[in-house]
Amino acid sequence: MFVRGIIDRLDKTRLSRFASHASGFSGSQATVYMHKAYLEQTILILNALSFLVCLGSFAAVPFVEIQLFTRNSTDCKIENDVHCFALNTTVKWSAYSFSTGGYYLLPLLNHMVNYTKENTSLPVMISDAMKDLQLKWTKYQTIWPLDLICCLNALLLDFIRRFRRMKRLIYDSAPMFCMSLMLFTIAFIRAVETFFYYNLLTRASDLLSQVNSFIKLRANELDELPPHQFTLAPPKIQFTLAIIGLFASVLDITLILDYMDPV
Repeated sequence: MFVRGIIDRLDKTRLSRFASHASGFSGSQATVYMHKAYLEQTILILNALSFLVCLGSFAAVPFVEIQLFTRNSTDCKIENDVHCFALNTTVKWSAYSFSTGGYYLLPLLNHMVNYTKENTSLPVMISDAMKDLQLKWTKYQTIWPLDLICCLNALLLDFIRRFRRMKRLIYDSAPMFCMSLMLFTIAFIRAVETFFYYNLLTRASDLLSQVNSFIKLRANELDELPPHQFTLAPPKIQFTLAIIGLFASVLDITLILDYMDPV
């Protein structure tokens, strides 16, 4: 009676087509229908989460953060002592716009070029590195729309399946199978996105490391401590969203396979 009461309540709220099959079945069969009812709700939640992660990682969360530290005391004799430096400025890049971050970063790099004006190789190195960085950025921007399209398709297939259920078309294997293909594609695309993002961060880190080396070399020539230092802020939020999105898509696939199990 307790199980039937729960399933009757599910049937009234139309959580799942399976809930409407409760009456007349034994407890074990009712449990199977309840399990599938909760599975399809979890699948919808994961699809929505995957879509929000896709949008947030591209438009809302900073993609790359470069920090410039300036020496705040000439009395510090330890070259890399963090207490001797104060944060001067932070350049934040969004994934959708490479030019915005470059607009704020290039003046800082040009200031370092003026500081090391006797070294003619630094401007060439910066120019080549920025071109390479833009190329890697473009690769990420090219593949991201595919991620968004697949997320929208997965949500659309879920709504189509639910609409068919409202029309009493209870066989939804085809939409679920297509949804699983979309989610498999999403998982693959996000793995590629993570690889591109790692390559981009590595190139940005190399650029900042070389600039710091030129600053240190010039400071040694002037018999002084390096006045500035660039660092690449750890991409904690961006990588967290990337892992959550990848995990959600893989988990969604396993739930769909469980849902399609004829048992």
